[in-house]
Amino acid sequence: MDKWLSRLESSQWLSYVKETLNCACLVSQCIDQETAAVLLHGGEGLDSTLAVSALAQVILSPDSRTVHGYTLTDLNETYDLLFFIGIQI
Repeated sequence: MDKWLSRLESSQWLSYVKETLNCACLVSQCIDQETAAVLLHGGEGLDSTLAVSALAQVILSPDSRTVHGYTLTDLNETYDLLFFIGIQI
C-alpha cells in the first residue's frame, strides 16, 4: 500500500486535479459574474480543455448536476471532440 501511495504522490495526479478544478471555477466565475466570453485552450501536452469545459458546465448549470444531466454534458463534450478531430457520427 505504501508503494502505491508513493507512486500516486510522485505522479502529481492530485495537483492536476486541483489545477483543473481551479480553472473550471475561474471559467465559471468569468461567465457568471463578469458575463465574459471565455476561450479555452489546453497546453503543456495535457488534454484538460474538455475536463475544464465539462466541469464549468456542471458548476454553472444545476440541471447538469444530476446523473441524466451530467450524461448529456459528457455526450456534448464527446461530440464536440469528435467534430474537432474530424470524425462524423
